[in-house]
Amino acid sequence: MQEPLARLENICKSFPAGRVALMSKRLSAIGLCPKIISKNAKYSEVLSGISLSIGRGESIGLSGPNGCGKTTLLKIIAGVYRHDSGSLTVNGRVGAIFMPGIELLPTLSAEENLVAYAMMHGLSHHMAQKIKAEVFELSGLTSSKKKSCAAFSMGMTIRFCLTVMMFSKPDLIILDETLTFADRSFRDEISKRLADVISAGSSAIIVSHEQSLLDRFCTRSVRLDKGRIVSDSGTAARS
Repeated sequence: MQEPLARLENICKSFPAGRVALMSKRLSAIGLCPKIISKNAKYSEVLSGISLSIGRGESIGLSGPNGCGKTTLLKIIAGVYRHDSGSLTVNGRVGAIFMPGIELLPTLSAEENLVAYAMMHGLSHHMAQKIKAEVFELSGLTSSKKKSCAAFSMGMTIRFCLTVMMFSKPDLIILDETLTFADRSFRDEISKRLADVISAGSSAIIVSHEQSLLDRFCTRSVRLDKGRIVSDSGTAARS
């Protein structure tokens, strides 16, 4: 049997409640233990007993109400947050988009940002230069390649970041509501690229509140509620 791309066993994660919660998340994101804030802080459990296996070539639609732990789960898989307990194994490179454009430098042109962003996602400088024309053509931003990314709209930024991500071909693609803000014509184009990347052995986890979007892009459905997996079309949900 082929080894899964990622395996989560009994993952749990808590954050302090109240005013220290934001600082706790920032400390967790840089690998520091949030408990240094206050030993007396009250903690709120965000994820409880999450067990999940992600196979190669899978496209998973992750859904659930706001605040159910979707983004926290994805950030743990991507290595942004550390889990409090349980085990996580990822056998490959993860490419994630949580806040489109946050890694882009406003003082650089789109062309310059493309090279830096592509290298950030695992491409060599040579390959980043090689894919420039294709990236701008697919994203529809050829006429804007000399402009600063600071002038990009949200839609343009998403097209730019998502296209570079597809060309970098990570083993696991994580898109947190990214496709929700993409226009329909771009969705058509990027869906072909995503299908090609997945057929080559990569996997994807896509978060959206649009069920029709998940039905279109995903072959497996996982739903969270109150920090637990309540349904999984791939395997029986574990409590």
